[in-house]
Amino acid sequence: MLSMNVGLYRFARLIVIAALALYTSGEDKSATRSL
Repeated sequence: MLSMNVGLYRFARLIVIAALALYTSGEDKSATRSL
């Protein structure tokens, strides 16, 4: 169960990092709206 939580935490961190990268790279409203 603990390993499953660690995997979920890493997966969530990956999503957050990717979303932040997309948000900072595309500053237009269309890019942020597609998120």
